Amino acid sequence: MPCYTMTQVTVELKNANLDLLAQAMTTLGYQPYRTGNMLTWSGGFYDQKRGTLTVQQESLVNMIKKAYSVTCLEDVARKRRWQLVRKKDNKFSVKKGY
Repeated sequence: MPCYTMTQVTVELKNANLDLLAQAMTTLGYQPYRTGNMLTWSGGFYDQKRGTLTVQQESLVNMIKKAYSVTCLEDVARKRRWQLVRKKDNKFSVKKGY
């Protein structure tokens, strides 16, 4: 590929909560910036209106989805007063009550 070519990967990510997605991006080391229905960071953006996530590196898509899933789990566990215990990288155990 020529050095002046820029690759972008766009995937569907419908109905994502912008606050939770921003929190997930922060855990990945990015500094997201929210403007209206858009969330931008260096290397990509999320358009909530269209439900699309666009990034410059394909490997970043799965990392974002995993981080967003973990953030959503933590948010629900916090709201319902559940204890979330990480068993492995992507395996969790949930206990009701603290």
